[in-house]
Amino acid sequence: MEAGQQLWERDTQLTAAAATLDAAREGRGGALFLLGEAGLGKTSVLDRVCAQAEVEVVVARANCDPMQSALPFGLLWQIVHGLGGQVAGGSDDDPTPARSAFFYRTLRQLEDAASDPVLIAVDDLQWSDPDSLVFVGLLCRRLARMPMAVVASMRPWPPAAADLAWSVVERGGAAIEPLAPLSEQAAADAMAQRLGRPVSGELAQRGWRLTGGNPLLLDLAARQLDEGIWTESDTRPVSEVERSLVLRRFAGLTSDGTRWVRAAAVLGVEFQPELVGEV
Repeated sequence: MEAGQQLWERDTQLTAAAATLDAAREGRGGALFLLGEAGLGKTSVLDRVCAQAEVEVVVARANCDPMQSALPFGLLWQIVHGLGGQVAGGSDDDPTPARSAFFYRTLRQLEDAASDPVLIAVDDLQWSDPDSLVFVGLLCRRLARMPMAVVASMRPWPPAAADLAWSVVERGGAAIEPLAPLSEQAAADAMAQRLGRPVSGELAQRGWRLTGGNPLLLDLAARQLDEGIWTESDTRPVSEVERSLVLRRFAGLTSDGTRWVRAAAVLGVEFQPELVGEV
C-alpha cells in the first residue's frame, strides 16, 4: 500500500484497531479479527494499523501463505522472531519443537517480551499451519493480562481460522470486524482517484457493477479502462467483462493467454496444445 493511500469505508475497522491498541498500551490486551473475502482491503487496513502503531508499539508482522501451511509452527516462528526471540525448544539441527507443553513455554516467552506494548499483526490467518493456529487461540485467551494486541486478517474460507476467531470472541476479549464491498459512491470515488479525473455517473455505476464493489477489482477495472481494454460505451455483457477482469487479475494472463486458457478449458484436462491453438 502506498503511503497516504485512501482507504474507502474502512473507518469502522481502523477505529476498532485503534481502540484495541489503546487498551494494550494501558495493559489490557485484546484481539481483533478482520474478516472478509479476497480483495476487500484487509491487507491495506492491516498495513495502516501497523504504520500508525510503529512509533509507540513494538510491531511483529507475520504473513501466512498457502504454500507454507503444512510447515509446523511456521506462523509462530514469524511472530517470535518478529519480537527478537527464538521459538522455545528448537535447535539449529532440529528447529521444530515438540508440540506438547512447548506452547506454554512460548507463552511465557511472549509475556517476558511484552515489557512494552506489542502489536502482533497477522495477514491471511486462514493459511496458518494448524499448530500455530492452536497457539494463536491460546494466546488470545490470555491477552487480558498483557500489554499486547493481536490484529489478524482472514478470509471466511478455509474455515478453521474463522471458527477460531468466533470461539475467542465468545469467551470475551476479542472482536470481529467484517469488511464489506464498497458502496456505489465509494466505488466511484475510488475509480476517480485511480484515474486522476472525475468519472461520469454511468461509468461509475458500470465499474461498480463489474466489480461488485471489490476494491482490488475496482483498481484493476480503472487500470484496464486507462488501457482501453473496456470503455464507457462498451456493449459487451457485464458478465463477460467481469470474467475478463477476474481472469487477468488472478491468473495473471495477457489477452492472448486468456483466450488460450478458455479454449483449453473447453477441451478438458488432457488436450493437444496444437488443437487449442486452432480453437
